[in-house]
Amino acid sequence: MRAVKELKSKVNGLEVIALVNQTGNIIYLVEDLVEEKLLANLNPVNNPNSKYLKAEFNPNEESFVDFIVKNFNNTIGKNSKNKLLARWLKKYYDWRTQDHETDEYNFLDEHTSVLNKISTGNIRALLQLAFDVYCLQIENSFPKRLRKRLQNIDHFQGVKYEISVASLMLRAGFDIDYDVVETNNYGKSCEFIATHRETKDRIGIEAKSKKFKGVLDSSSGEMKDHFLSRLLSDAKKQAPNHLPFIIFLDSNLKPGKNLHLGEIPYFNDLSSLIEGDHNRYINDYKKTPYNYIIVTNYSDHYLGNELAPDKTSFCVLGSTNPNYYFNDDQRIKSDLICSLQNYTKGINLVTRKVLRY
Repeated sequence: MRAVKELKSKVNGLEVIALVNQTGNIIYLVEDLVEEKLLANLNPVNNPNSKYLKAEFNPNEESFVDFIVKNFNNTIGKNSKNKLLARWLKKYYDWRTQDHETDEYNFLDEHTSVLNKISTGNIRALLQLAFDVYCLQIENSFPKRLRKRLQNIDHFQGVKYEISVASLMLRAGFDIDYDVVETNNYGKSCEFIATHRETKDRIGIEAKSKKFKGVLDSSSGEMKDHFLSRLLSDAKKQAPNHLPFIIFLDSNLKPGKNLHLGEIPYFNDLSSLIEGDHNRYINDYKKTPYNYIIVTNYSDHYLGNELAPDKTSFCVLGSTNPNYYFNDDQRIKSDLICSLQNYTKGINLVTRKVLRY
């Protein structure tokens, strides 16, 4: 493992602590990023794309959380054969109607109170997926093939992460387009093309999630294989011709109690893997096929019925010499990092900032 040094950096004017390796790649520490912003219209009341949702929001009769679960349930449909989703939905309705020791009321004034219900791993996994689907639908970016893959447990983990990444990009200020993806010189294609609404950067996006046998009801994968080298190798082959490229990899490991970046399982091995891949291109005077490799660990599902912390973990590693550059690298990086930081807070942001609860 090469030396990693700590420095102070700034994102959108916020001072953050960052780790920098010898190649100059900055790895941001998630806990130090606190800016909250929404770069998409996620209001179900005034967004004209609400017609693409599978439920109508009644703010006087239901919470936003109940609404997105209803919308998700209607989206999946009664004929879904995904037993994992059926279990999550049952857990949600049981949790929603039962009292728990961790429940507490926050009084906004003498007449109004808000019930805070601490969620479990199963509940958080369902709510995050339901919200991600909602985000894509309300921006008319949820093709039918995603619904079909969600219904199939063999495709579930892959499409779940693809939906997560698409939602994350949308909330970072990008439009998502599945129809303009073309095959590259390898005969392969990325997941979708994301276009930044202000910089007009068009970026190919690939998302891959590590499988472990039995996790998320997966029938494949090896329990002892914690490395992402094969996923990274496969992802690089899906880079689009003539466009910048971002690779998302999810490690899918059980979250730690404290999710600071340095405590991500096997972080040193992960850093060595990606840094080594980057350096092989640079040492051979070649350009990298990717601009960024973003590694996440969205794994609330491991916690099952245990209480789940409202935290996320990720690292962002940038190439010093990519094939194609962004029009505005700093803006792309800034918006991506803020979206990553706020990924698990999306429901609260919409409820507080958009619906004014």
